[in-house]
Amino acid sequence: MNDPVLTALVGLGGTLVGALIAVIVARHNRIHQMKLAALEKRLATHQEAYAFCHAFCQYLRHESKLPKIVDASERWWFRNCLYLSQKAREAFMSAFHAAAMFSHRPEIEEHSAEKNFNASQKATNIIEEAAETIVKESALPGFAPSEAGWVRGAKELLKGTR
Repeated sequence: MNDPVLTALVGLGGTLVGALIAVIVARHNRIHQMKLAALEKRLATHQEAYAFCHAFCQYLRHESKLPKIVDASERWWFRNCLYLSQKAREAFMSAFHAAAMFSHRPEIEEHSAEKNFNASQKATNIIEEAAETIVKESALPGFAPSEAGWVRGAKELLKGTR
């Protein structure tokens, strides 16, 4: 190993391997950062879809406001639908259509109160089922056993502060 050429080649080889590893690690980090950014946007979008479902149910009881929330959700849909999972998209559209159909039904007549109640109940059931699907599709990981212990400890600590 006293040969200077061999020592130089080994040094060059080490430098090349180190540079290659640095490039691979940097690429992996960029991909990981993009995945995290997409995950944050997807989670936020699922949360917004869930919030619209809640608003649909709330405004079924305040019919004058329902068309406004339906219109707002439609505008939101065109800006965000691709961030939702396939099942969440389908569920949201079911909720949207239930709310939209309810808001555009014929004017309420006194003799059709039972019909209106049934339509409201049917729309509510569809919307609530959609909200459940959206929650499931948000795909938040559960706590690992080691984290679950920490969460229980934090809950106990919070109980003591109340």
